[in-house]
Amino acid sequence: MQMYEDVLGALIDRMESFVGEDMGIEILDKNICTKVCEFELLDCMTIIGLGGDLNALTVFSFDTFLIDKLVESFIYGEVSQEERAELSKEIPAEVANTVIGNAIPNFPNSGKGATITPPIIIEDAKLARKLKDSSVLMAMIKTKYGNAQCALLN
Repeated sequence: MQMYEDVLGALIDRMESFVGEDMGIEILDKNICTKVCEFELLDCMTIIGLGGDLNALTVFSFDTFLIDKLVESFIYGEVSQEERAELSKEIPAEVANTVIGNAIPNFPNSGKGATITPPIIIEDAKLARKLKDSSVLMAMIKTKYGNAQCALLN
């Protein structure tokens, strides 16, 4: 279990750094809840599988207002409302992919042998619940624009 807690720590640290430093959004708080049985998903969600020694799923979810602010940080110049709406759907996957990719060197064993799947965007999910013989670890960052959470399911 310690390996998964270390992975979650690396993921939430990189999420905090990405949102706070790279995107310029002030982080108000960071919480790490080691084990939960279920958790409420935020508005926008993406899933990325981790393979190799880890064999887990990561679930990243974001409040809509935070996604809107992240979209603003990604946009350069004028874009149409249609393009903005499309970016809003893609940003959770882009952020999750970036966070995981940059966090891998901080995984146990320096991430050697770790693999990741392409992101999957999920719409309209409200709750994640652990199944028998599985565990869920969760962490969250809070901003004035809303929250972002990362859960690790194994």
